[in-house]
Formats: sequence, C-alpha cells, structure tokens
Amino acid sequence: ELFFRLPAYLSEDYLPDPPVRLEIYQRLAAIASEEEGDVLEAEMQDRFGPLPLEASYLVALSRVKCLARQLRIKQIRHDPKSIQFAFDPSTPLPPEVLTERLSRSPKLYRLTPDLKFFVQKEFVSIEAALLATTKFLRELILHLPSSVEMEVGNTKGKKR
Repeated sequence: ELFFRLPAYLSEDYLPDPPVRLEIYQRLAAIASEEEGDVLEAEMQDRFGPLPLEASYLVALSRVKCLARQLRIKQIRHDPKSIQFAFDPSTPLPPEVLTERLSRSPKLYRLTPDLKFFVQKEFVSIEAALLATTKFLRELILHLPSSVEMEVGNTKGKKR
C-alpha cells in the first residue's frame, strides 16, 4: 500500500476509451521492473501523447510499488514530517543495511520493533518526497542478495 497525497490516475481527457484505460491500469499494476514501467510510459506517450501530471504520478507510484515488492515492503506512507516504510518480516534485505543507516544518522532515521523504518524529514513538496522514496528504495535494492534480484527483476546497478 502506498499513501502519498497525489492526484494519480488516468483521466478521461487523456484516455477517453474505458477499455483502454482499464488495460493501462492493469498493466501499470503488473509491472515487475522499472524497465517495464519505462517501456509502458514510452508506449503511453507514443500512443496517447504527453502524460498529464496525474498520469505521470501514477506511473511514478507504479514504479515505487514495484521496488517495494522487491524489498517486501508492505506499506509506504508519507506524512508532512516523514516517510514510513513497513517491512514484511520476510524481507530479503540484510538487517545491517538499515542498522548501518540508523547508526550513521540517528536523527534522520528511526526503526521500530514492528519493522517500520522512518525517514524523519520534511520535504519541500510531495513530489520531492516521492523522488526521495524512489531513490531510497533503489539504494536498498543494491543490497539485496543476487538470487532475490533474479526472482523479481534486475535493477541492481542500473543508473537512473
């Protein structure tokens, strides 16, 4: 689950045909890698023209969901003072990745016993928080064991 207060949808003005709109929603929900998101975004631009802001947000959130699945993050919640990441206990992320961040910046990060990791920062905009979330998830994915990456789609080492 993602909780960002963003208008993220495919408008009727952008995609007037309901079956096509439904198909794009389904494809966005099913992306398994950032590369698939890139391909779908390019296809949407090619077929329907430049993405309106709300469609861009939807694509960005779909990418975040894809990254979160790889890390087995159950929920990401943005509020005015933090971004919270609720990890599933089965996350393949080595625990020392988060504990190292905690020890390096204890005022910026917090970890609760129920595996919620907080980035305690106020962002200048919701868009900045979304970009920071994406960057943070990409950084964490670099620490996944390679066997996990093979299962969920390779993003390791990809520059974006």
